[in-house]
Amino acid sequence: MPMTTKSSSQMPKTNSSIRSFYNRIASIYKLIDFFLKKEKVRLVKEISYEMKGCLLDIGIGSGTHLPYYQNHKVVGIDLSENMLCKAKAIKTHTDVVLKQMDGELLSFKDNSFDYILIAHVLSVTTNPEKMISEAERVLKPNGKLYILNHNTPNNILKNIDKKFQFFANWFCFSSYFKVIEIKRLKHFQLINERTLDQFNYTKLFVYQK
Repeated sequence: MPMTTKSSSQMPKTNSSIRSFYNRIASIYKLIDFFLKKEKVRLVKEISYEMKGCLLDIGIGSGTHLPYYQNHKVVGIDLSENMLCKAKAIKTHTDVVLKQMDGELLSFKDNSFDYILIAHVLSVTTNPEKMISEAERVLKPNGKLYILNHNTPNNILKNIDKKFQFFANWFCFSSYFKVIEIKRLKHFQLINERTLDQFNYTKLFVYQK
């Protein structure tokens, strides 16, 4: 199934194949998480200053950032049951519920969450537009959507991302990816955008419904 946004190359991947891939690499995912955890932890600590409420973490992965949630009831979902097994072994300091679920097909009722976090997932999922549409549906009015992801900049990294896509296909993600080209995000108000590295590559976007 090709991805539907301009921000991603046409990739022959499905969420079923993504699930299988992460099930296979769950035992070594800590090697990948080494590069991602610092950004996730910093964001979770920032969210902890927000008013209490219910937070949905889409693509919880191995859950190594879970201990840094302090003030919110957290529901974490992931496609991969093996990744969820890793997350369930993490000791937490707040109410955390973990479920196996497709972020593009959420089983929650409308207006269920005060906050939604999508960290390094939009460039992996098959249809980012659908994931954002589902996030909009289950997010309460005035709720906040946090998106942490690489965002291909208009510099030399743009060409590198495009050339690397052939190899990225093996790892079920889009190396060339622009968050801002997800059309469904126009349904939200962008209230904060900032770069998290010196290369203008990894970005945090905070939207409000």
